Amino acid sequence: MTESEGARVMRRMVAAFASGDAEDCGEYLSGSYVDHQGRGGAPLHGLDGFREVVRAAHRDTTPEVCIEDLVADESRAAARLRWRFSTPGGGCVERETIEMIRIEDGRAVEHWGGELWSRPCPSGA
Repeated sequence: MTESEGARVMRRMVAAFASGDAEDCGEYLSGSYVDHQGRGGAPLHGLDGFREVVRAAHRDTTPEVCIEDLVADESRAAARLRWRFSTPGGGCVERETIEMIRIEDGRAVEHWGGELWSRPCPSGA
C-alpha cells in the first residue's frame, strides 16, 4: 500500500523537528506556506517561517518527537505527536500536540496546531 501525500508530508515535517534540519523544506512545503499556529500568536509565512519554528524547538534542547496517530489522504493530514524535551536544569518535560496540514501539489500550504497537555516526565523515564 502506498503512503498518501498527506502522510508523506507530515512525516517529513516531523522529521525536521526531530533532527533540527529544515534546509530541504522546499521539497515538502509550498513557498506560500502559512503556519496559523505561528509563534507568539502571530502566523508565520513561507519556508523561512517554518525554519524559524524548527530552530526555536532546538534552541535549548534537542526534542524527541514521534507520531502517535496519523490520519491522512492526498490533501490533508492530522497527527497526534508526543514530544519530550530536556530542560536546562536536567529535568524533562513531555507534551502532546495535535497538528493539521493542508496539501496542494504534494506540499503543505497550511498548518494548524495546538498543545493538548504538557507535564514533567514521569519519574525514572
